[in-house]
Formats: sequence, C-alpha cells, structure tokens
Amino acid sequence: MRRKILFFIESLAGGGAEKVLVTLLKKLNLSNYDIQLVTLVDTGIYLNDIKNLDISYTSILGTGKGNFLQRIKYKINYKLMYNYLPPKYVYNIYLPKKSDVEVAFVEGYATKILSASSNKKALRVAWVHTDLMENAWPLQQRIYKNWEEEKKVYQIFNKVVCVSDSVKKVMISYYGLNNVVRIYNIVDSEIIKDRSLEKTNLSINKNVFNMISIGRLVPQKGYDRLIKICVMLRDELEVRFRLYLIGEGEECDNLQSLILKNKLGEYVTLLGFKKNPYIYLAQMDLFVCSSRCEGYSLAIAESMVLGIPVVSTDCSGPNELLAFGKYGLLCENTENGLYKALKQLMTNKNMLLKYKLLSQERGKMLNVDSLLRDVDNLFRKNVI
Repeated sequence: MRRKILFFIESLAGGGAEKVLVTLLKKLNLSNYDIQLVTLVDTGIYLNDIKNLDISYTSILGTGKGNFLQRIKYKINYKLMYNYLPPKYVYNIYLPKKSDVEVAFVEGYATKILSASSNKKALRVAWVHTDLMENAWPLQQRIYKNWEEEKKVYQIFNKVVCVSDSVKKVMISYYGLNNVVRIYNIVDSEIIKDRSLEKTNLSINKNVFNMISIGRLVPQKGYDRLIKICVMLRDELEVRFRLYLIGEGEECDNLQSLILKNKLGEYVTLLGFKKNPYIYLAQMDLFVCSSRCEGYSLAIAESMVLGIPVVSTDCSGPNELLAFGKYGLLCENTENGLYKALKQLMTNKNMLLKYKLLSQERGKMLNVDSLLRDVDNLFRKNVI
C-alpha cells in the first residue's frame, strides 16, 4: 500500500530548496508513495517540471493573475494568510488531513503552518536548508514573534531533517532538539552531465579566466563583496578574467549599480535565472562561493559533478562538502580572504589543476542512491 506523503512549500520559485524538492520528487519511486504537493502561491519556474509527474498538486492562493478584482482578492488573501490567520486555521481549511507523512520542505512559513497539524497519526517532518543561527531569515521576516516561538515550533516535529552536519549541530545546540537527522541534498549527476552538453547562445571567451557563481541574489550570498573583489583583481593582476553570476533576487539592482559604478561591464555579467545553468558551468575555469553563510550549497555539489574547481568562503555546508579543504580551496570568510584565494588560483595553473582533479574525485562520491535510501527509510519506516 502506497504511503501518503504531503509536501508543503511556499512556491516553486528558483531557489535551491525548490530545486532539491523537484529533483527528489522525480527520483522517488512513486509506486511506493502517493504524493500530494501543496504550495501557498502557484508560481515558480519549476511548475512545468511537476506537470508530468504522477503526483497531486494544488495551490492555496493561486497565481495572483487575472482581472482587477481577482488580483485584489489575491493580495487581500495573501496578506491575511501571512499576517493574520492562525496556523491551525490555515492547516484545517487548506491542507490535506489524511497523510501518513507531512513534510514542511523549507524553513519559515511552511514549517509554522505544519506545526499546527491536527493529524495526530502523521509523521511530521521539517526540512532545514540553512544555518538558522547565522541566517535567521524567518525571524528577520517576522514569521515568528521571537526565537522562543520558532524553537517551540521545531520541537513539535517528529523529525527535523538537516542538509549538512553543520546545520544539524546548530539545530541540536541552538534549538535543543534531539530528533534531528542529516540527509544531504540529492544531486542528479546524470541529468547534470547530460544537460551540460546542450547548446547555448552565450559566447564564452576561452582566452580569459572564466569564473561563475550560481545562487539567489541576496545578501547571504556575498555577491556585493565578490564584485568589490573583482575591482581589486582588475586593478592589481595582469590576468584577464570574467565573472558570471546566475540567479535573480532582491540584490539585483544593487549589484548592477556596483558593476556600473566600478566600470566592471567587461568583467562581470549578470545572466539572471537560467533553467539550465550547467551549459555555462561546464565551460568555466572556476566556481566561486562567496557566501556569508550557507546550509549545503547545491551549486558547489553540481560544480564538482562537472569537475569544476571550487573556491569557497569557510562556512557551514561548503566546508563539509569540500571536506574542510581537501577537495576545494577554503578561505577565510572575509573580503580579503576570498581575494587572496582567487588571486592564488588565477595565477597558479598547477594549483588550479590540482583542485580540478580533486573536484572530479569528489563529484564521483555524490551518490543519489544512498541519499534516496535515507529518504525512503524516513518516509517508510519513520526512522533513519
């Protein structure tokens, strides 16, 4: 008999958690599961990915499109949902009640709503994708009144899944949880390699040192300091280079202003969101993670699948993926630390080749089958 699994997430936008969820849904053996996916809003670039899957999909608020009255109704309901309606009311009115497992697949609102579940028979699971001590975004966005409320919410769940051991340690020490397990994000190596071979209209100049970073354009990712570092590299090195940033987000205008202000148009390119980033990633000399804090860094894992050398600031997730410097260059989590690391790799071909080979080695270890077994054990046996 198929187990009923409810996944709840705010949207299917272009973030890492959403991408991981879609990959997971594609890889799960659906003959074992009856999947119900519920989003708050019916938006996101991954919507098309789930249309051909044998799962049930519903959205609470819809798209927010339509005539004037429909748009007004959407805005009112959106405000009510986030600011006024109690979690128990939202759960009882809008979410399925007969699931065997209920999964809040991202921190914040989805987790708060599912904590109010009235389904006493369900295994309740909260997925945590970031270091909530360093990146306390649910508190910053006032989803919770205070840290104590957030802590109580997580204590309600039967299992809290963390995407790295570093995140797991935070949930144990900072939130006092004893129901925490670690399951790394699932990376589909075959798909990544296949899609990296597709054609692109973007012309990459192979006569310069090409770098790339992939992620949401938000302060957490540290792209503001990466652009400032590019000014230093341009002014102090004779190496010609180009940095490509793939992603979209609230910092886009600010980053574009920094590029224009520092006359970096020939050195830094904002590509926006790309459904297939791998065709660009495969052509790069180096992947750069400039994050101030992370949970796992899916983009680093994808880079290593393609054997691209990696340099990263030393923070939770990336340091674990790189085995604390064994498979990629870890640097001090400062502007100067990242500058020195980039300078080393851009001027030392032997070091770059070393990390390329190590990246290839690490990429072969990212085994999707073992991670799926962990998820199966969680969903089918209720333990890991």
